[in-house]
Amino acid sequence: MWFMAILFLAASYLGLLTYHYIGPQLGFSVDGNSMNWWMITFGLFSVLPFILSARRGVFEKPLDLAVIVAFGVLLLVGPPAFNSVALSIYSQGGGEFDSGQGDYSGEVSTPTDQQSWNIANGAGLFVCNLIPLLVFITIWVLSSRSKSDSKTIEDQKSTNPQNK
Repeated sequence: MWFMAILFLAASYLGLLTYHYIGPQLGFSVDGNSMNWWMITFGLFSVLPFILSARRGVFEKPLDLAVIVAFGVLLLVGPPAFNSVALSIYSQGGGEFDSGQGDYSGEVSTPTDQQSWNIANGAGLFVCNLIPLLVFITIWVLSSRSKSDSKTIEDQKSTNPQNK
């Protein structure tokens, strides 16, 4: 159920479920997408139950679950994080967009400084992949620690004759 919600939210953000879809822009707008911070916040809060459960050691296969949750976070948080970081870096450096001329002006905007735009895209791509990686590592490490802690406690109980 969680993954289906992630898929529909990501598809909505990317414009696949709207009437005005004009191409593969991945939710990007030169004015900034108003859903960016909402999607990032929702995506980060949606992994909290998984992290807390991993800390308690509930999951039998923490590596598999960590991969699934990290992929869901990449789908949900990746495009908004990429767009936010790339647009922020590019616009802070003084970059502007050319919206074209004629009948179709404004539909597709191209950056005027291609080198600065490429640097901003690289930083956005790094951040967009870093967030799911951190979620993956957090779930995997917390789950592994909780299992090793429970095994240590069970081993201590079995070797200590006073607890029998």
